[in-house]
Amino acid sequence: AESERAAVILGAARVDHDLQELLSHFMRPHPGARDPLLDNDGPLSTFSAKITLAYRLGLIDDKFKHALDMLRKIRNQFAHHFDVVSLSDKAICSQLAELVGSAKEHPHWDEIRTSMTRMTASPQMSDFGASIAIMLFMINLTRDFNDSITIDH
Repeated sequence: AESERAAVILGAARVDHDLQELLSHFMRPHPGARDPLLDNDGPLSTFSAKITLAYRLGLIDDKFKHALDMLRKIRNQFAHHFDVVSLSDKAICSQLAELVGSAKEHPHWDEIRTSMTRMTASPQMSDFGASIAIMLFMINLTRDFNDSITIDH
């Protein structure tokens, strides 16, 4: 029921959050309530830094890193450019296609995409929502099973 802008920003925020949880799972716990590495203005507080660290630690492969980077770029377009109003905007189309291209390799893409189609107003939102769902699934599966994300089968 969200606008595309809100859905993109909230979807990316959820992926960012779960990526932070993944990184935290593989790091030694910080004893304090605030983690100076991950919180607020810490060196790993940005989505970009989390993506880079997850990649450098081998938790995600090249394709998943690229998909996360496309999500980050799409999010930035919606968050920082008021003239972007839709996932079908020219400035977003190629980035969305790259994001979706990676997600389509998941064996359950068709079922997830069909479910999203019932809940969203546009094909682009269905593609975006299905891509987010797959990313969240893969991040949490990696955290829960202490394995790395690879898109290649």
